[in-house]
Amino acid sequence: MNIIVCLDDKFGMLFNKRRQSKDKKVIEDILNTIKEDIYINTFSEDLFEEYLELPNIHVVDGISPNNESYYFIEDINLKDYEEDINNIIIYKWNRVYPKDLTFEIDLSKYNLESEEEFVKALRNDVMLMNRAFDENLNNPDYARKLYLIENCIYGVDIQPIAIQISKLRFFISLVVDQKTNNDPT
Repeated sequence: MNIIVCLDDKFGMLFNKRRQSKDKKVIEDILNTIKEDIYINTFSEDLFEEYLELPNIHVVDGISPNNESYYFIEDINLKDYEEDINNIIIYKWNRVYPKDLTFEIDLSKYNLESEEEFVKALRNDVMLMNRAFDENLNNPDYARKLYLIENCIYGVDIQPIAIQISKLRFFISLVVDQKTNNDPT
């Protein structure tokens, strides 16, 4: 069987039961690279949501070690399947997150066939950030705070809703601090 995984610099697969990548460019690269069947489980279904109608994308429960197809894995410990894995495609982020699940496969018994610098849609991120900070569109303080709320608040709590409540509290303070424009035009 062939495995596709997204890992951080310390081989973390999940952090706070959340995926390493929500990057559409990763999914597009997977679909452009692999023309064979790709199996995903329900955890990954929303990531492939707009591609589920493709004939080579299949949502399944679990892994079938006899299958020679590709499995996109985010939330399964692969150590028990190590002997059944033929090929591994790794998308590796140059970041380290707290991790719930670690990729424990010994990569020394595999040969590195190719390595590519996979650039995230960074230009798009920079463009969005520049637009958010454009003083013709937004008050600079508003833009800075909104950018921080949307992109820089991460957390781990016993209650997963606690992080969302924190973001909501910051957003409310952002709205309260916002200057109003009474100009009807």
